[in-house]
Amino acid sequence: MSAAWAIRVADAGQPATVDRRTLAVIVREACARSLFTVLAVLGWARAPARSLAGVAEHRLPPVLLLPGLDAGRASLMPLQTFLRQRGWSWVWITHRGGRDSTLAERAEALASELERYRSETGADTIDVVAFGTGGLLAAWCLKHHDIDVVRRLVTIGTPWEGTRIAVFQRGRSALEVLPDSHLLDGLLPDRVPTTCIWSPDDPIVVPTRSAVPEAGAQTVRIEGAGHLEMLLSARVFRAVQAALQQPSATSLVAPAVGSP
Repeated sequence: MSAAWAIRVADAGQPATVDRRTLAVIVREACARSLFTVLAVLGWARAPARSLAGVAEHRLPPVLLLPGLDAGRASLMPLQTFLRQRGWSWVWITHRGGRDSTLAERAEALASELERYRSETGADTIDVVAFGTGGLLAAWCLKHHDIDVVRRLVTIGTPWEGTRIAVFQRGRSALEVLPDSHLLDGLLPDRVPTTCIWSPDDPIVVPTRSAVPEAGAQTVRIEGAGHLEMLLSARVFRAVQAALQQPSATSLVAPAVGSP
């Protein structure tokens, strides 16, 4: 975490200062990381049973949640609970893959999983909500595989143009998300409507503008939120809900004040 903040300060080219807002983000980010670690240890991220017999009507498409490299499946359980409480009958969490799994390797398995998920639910299409580099994996899958089952992609804190933090990470997957990686060129899906939720205070996506594609996607800016913290943010959850419910929206704006 300290290395992430150091890189962010260096990238900004300004003297390091820690104001109340920055300190609050650091503290909340550390708390989020600790919480997800505990949840993972307790095994609270077990996959739900893939059977929902007796559910008479499914007005909302199934949702597949895709975590990032470090967050793990437990990190998406709050969002899973939020969506289920608001009418989504099918919300499942899958794996991002290990650090030695490349985007191309994991995307092939994800393509099969997406089709299998759609078939098991009996839905015409499904939606994908991905966190961090999980968004890059989903985009790679949609870009390089002939998939027509995904209706919408929503990403949270995804480094579309890479992140400088990757130099401190291990594995082949880290090499793929270095800034200026040619693997990320033109990765934004052109056939699937995409909403990108991001924060200018994200200490992991450096520079933070990397989380905002130049064109072709809706964007939602969340002020004062850290990287993992966004997975506990009510503002982020509402932005995800709005994106999934309003596929034709051209722009979504999140409140810029207060804590998540």
